[in-house]
Amino acid sequence: MAEEKNANGLLDESMSLSEEQAEALRERKVAMRLENEMYIRSHPELRDVTKGFITSVLKHRPEEIMPFAAKYFTTPSNFD
Repeated sequence: MAEEKNANGLLDESMSLSEEQAEALRERKVAMRLENEMYIRSHPELRDVTKGFITSVLKHRPEEIMPFAAKYFTTPSNFD
């Protein structure tokens, strides 16, 4: 079966699944989003961490985001 890509150019797994599998996948995605939202709501400090990181990214505008993120999240003074 040929790989089908969605509008973003990514592999669209739902095009190669049976209707039952696609429905199960959709239901699992919804459940995961709800679980993630509940976790985020129960940990408000995540908002501060992500806000601090995004603020730092916008201030420093690193060319390579991954090494910048690694350094940011391993520097304890960023979380004072």
